[in-house]
Amino acid sequence: MLATISPANVNIDETLATLRYACQARTIVNRVKVNESPHDKIIRELRAEVDRLKSLRNEYERQRRLSGNNNPTPRKIIIETSVDDCEVEALRQQLADRERELERAQKSWMQRVKEAEEQRKTELRFLRRKGLALELSTDQKHACLVNLTADAILSNTLFYILPQGQVKIGRTRTSRY
Repeated sequence: MLATISPANVNIDETLATLRYACQARTIVNRVKVNESPHDKIIRELRAEVDRLKSLRNEYERQRRLSGNNNPTPRKIIIETSVDDCEVEALRQQLADRERELERAQKSWMQRVKEAEEQRKTELRFLRRKGLALELSTDQKHACLVNLTADAILSNTLFYILPQGQVKIGRTRTSRY
């Protein structure tokens, strides 16, 4: 932060206020926090765990292949690396569990998207029944006015169907002088 002060006596009050503010601003500590949904965080952590377990499995299998070429007894290599069959099997089971959990989390995400789409369709059907929503098509025979704006939220929100025949838009000129 840069605080600008004046040496003139006329600005002494402003200078003191600026110095007080700068002193308080100096004590402000910003803590950065990633704005992330809990669902995305779980998916990210599960993917990291799956990747870690896969790399551990690949390393074990690589060591097993290397030991198979040099020494026909893989039990000796397992003892040297301090990994036994039970631990390897537990890691495989943990990897499979994490992959299933990750698949379930991704599936639930897709399910939520489908549910939101179904909800939108249901609401649109309800609005059509009430006469508050219309579906535009290329073979529409009626003239209509639709607002078009640069703001995407407001664009196409107002829709006016013009009746058959002559329609006057705006004020009519009348001589009232």
